[in-house]
Amino acid sequence: MKKMFFLFAMLLLSACGPKTDKIDARLVQVASELNLILPIMIEEGTRMDSVVADGKTLRYNYTLVNLSASMISADDLKNGVEKIRINQVNKVCIAKNSLDLLKKGVTLTYAYHGNDGELITVTSVVHSQCAT
Repeated sequence: MKKMFFLFAMLLLSACGPKTDKIDARLVQVASELNLILPIMIEEGTRMDSVVADGKTLRYNYTLVNLSASMISADDLKNGVEKIRINQVNKVCIAKNSLDLLKKGVTLTYAYHGNDGELITVTSVVHSQCAT
């Protein structure tokens, strides 16, 4: 399910043309289209709730359905955020469509909330993080 959703999102993003002045509008369109099928469980314990476009930032909002923000210790958070960041950079930087967006100045942001609605962490991927 996670791979299928990722491929669907990348197909929508692939329609972003080469003109950077149209990227902002296309990101709003992509967010709107993705939100039509959300929320959706993308893996056990993780639900994608919404996507928000703001300028050249596309923010994916997730809920960790089995955890409240208060259940996560500072050490767990530090270790978990680093693993999440590395995983996201690896996925985004090898996918041609998302890499093309990053090259155009788009920032992909991932926000994780607990099942209590409280924000746990936010991570972002920018082009400079990719080894191209």
